[in-house]
Amino acid sequence: MFNIEIDENAPAGTYPLILATSYMYQKNAQVSGNVSDSRTDVNLWYDTLNQTQVLYITVEKLADFEIINVSSELRAGEDDRVLSITYQNTGEETATDAVARISVTDPFSSTDDQAYLGTLAPGESVTGTFVLDTDSGAAIKPYGIDTEIRFTDSTGKSEISESMTATVTIAPLIPTSEKVKPYIIPAVLLILLMLVATGVRYYLRNVARNRNAPITDEPDD
Repeated sequence: MFNIEIDENAPAGTYPLILATSYMYQKNAQVSGNVSDSRTDVNLWYDTLNQTQVLYITVEKLADFEIINVSSELRAGEDDRVLSITYQNTGEETATDAVARISVTDPFSSTDDQAYLGTLAPGESVTGTFVLDTDSGAAIKPYGIDTEIRFTDSTGKSEISESMTATVTIAPLIPTSEKVKPYIIPAVLLILLMLVATGVRYYLRNVARNRNAPITDEPDD
């Protein structure tokens, strides 16, 4: 029994395998003796023979995958942030009913760790989206998230791809003051508009009305 290793990028097809053998065999034998004294002499000659045989092994077509793009909006202390991973079928067989799955550990957690990819022909790519929560104390550094794809091959057999790693980076936690800053100016403008509107209403109801009221002379006694 021999163990052979096939390159993971080897194209499907039939490949020759050279098997070299070397062995000794009995080339000749000589027997002599004397019947009267029941003595026999046996001489054996051996030789070495080298042979070469060609065996053929078949590498079957198989769907294979790699990550070609990762996009994330992960931020420390924020929940329901989107992670997008684009997968490409780099194999030679179409994968159907493909479902991508991620495995997360601290500082991440997820209630949506699977994404349906559908059918991927060789060379096609598709993006799966996942939703992650990130701990507020997460260190600001790159993290590796393991992912794999379960799919059905051309024979109807369920297969699981080799594990892949998607690299993501966590952005710093946004201070509350920074979160509300975009809303400060609109809020101030809204308050000013409300004050102006209140002033206009007051002017129309009181000052302008008094100016337009008719003046009547009181009769002398």
